[in-house]
Amino acid sequence: MNSKFNADCSSQQTRGKSLPSVLFPFAGQKPGGSHISTFTLAKALREFYGIHSVVAAPAGTKVEAEALRFGLKVQPCLNVPLTSSPGLRELAFLPRRVAYLRTLGSNVVVHCNDVWNLRAWYAPSRLVGCPIVYHHRAFAKPTIANRVLIGGADKIISISDACCDDLRSIVKRDVVRITNPFDAISYFGGDELRQELLKQLPSSPKTTLIGFVANFQIRKRPEFFLDVAGSIAQLDSDARFVMFGSERDITVSDLRSRAAQHGIADRVIFPGFRSPPEANIAALDLLIAPAISEPFGRTLVEAVLVGTPYVATADAGHSEIYRRWRGGVLAPSEADYTSFALVCVDALRNPDNLRLTSEAKMQVMDEIDPRRHAAEVLEIYMQTAEN
Repeated sequence: MNSKFNADCSSQQTRGKSLPSVLFPFAGQKPGGSHISTFTLAKALREFYGIHSVVAAPAGTKVEAEALRFGLKVQPCLNVPLTSSPGLRELAFLPRRVAYLRTLGSNVVVHCNDVWNLRAWYAPSRLVGCPIVYHHRAFAKPTIANRVLIGGADKIISISDACCDDLRSIVKRDVVRITNPFDAISYFGGDELRQELLKQLPSSPKTTLIGFVANFQIRKRPEFFLDVAGSIAQLDSDARFVMFGSERDITVSDLRSRAAQHGIADRVIFPGFRSPPEANIAALDLLIAPAISEPFGRTLVEAVLVGTPYVATADAGHSEIYRRWRGGVLAPSEADYTSFALVCVDALRNPDNLRLTSEAKMQVMDEIDPRRHAAEVLEIYMQTAEN
């Protein structure tokens, strides 16, 4: 089914029905793939269906700034920054959240993209009578609390087969799998960024720019990336490295120390979080994605679309993307950094063999088109109104 047909079908199903407003709550302070996917959805709902949505995010955070970059309305006073034990602070927000939901009208869907926000918004949603859609974007532990919360949502969406498998250990419910949306309009700017990055690195006769594009979390394995970079540097004197991302479990200081241990401190730069992420990937000769237990992996799809080959860990969502669209190669999940580096060096020998043809890219873009995604999610919203 192509995007236009899918969207037309959704238009027929919603004709004569009252379209909902949508609230997307977020408690985190730093954006990641789930935020970009959600904001792309919200933008498509507005542009193609005229659906009003609001992002609830802590004021002054990068999440708020990213939502505003997408042209979305942000309500900053409804969520506190994420902590490991929100406790009574969340309870204190209950009256305010209930009151705000009532201002949105009688037809509101609360669309939660993680368990944290599902926990925070479950009670106010139920008190007001708003249906809850839970979007499973990250693996969760099969705790009693998660079983109750996720199982209590009116509809559940999963972003990948790996996430569907994860949900089976948590709830015995029907789950709708919908591929993340990607906005092709913003896939520009890589050449300019590349020149900016090269000015910050030692010159070489023919620089090979190799990058990491993810937040600095343990499961993303940024330190492993630097281990791989150290091995690549021994094999390729022209190799230079760039790490895009925000500090999470691991700090930039930690990573600089790791780079120094491998003798590549002067060949690695840390530009921080840069948006749009597609431009970061387009600036590279090779993307390395060493994450494990990745629910989906937006950066691999972005690499496919901008024509940057990738080497990723053969695990979870990465393997799924590779099977579906190719565009790079996989390294065994058990590979040590030396073996991983050899896969990277081999990929750089014939990068054109890894890039998709223009026709193949168009097919991928049709599958991940934001209008298609919005149509499928809107159908779920309408189903919650019928229940």
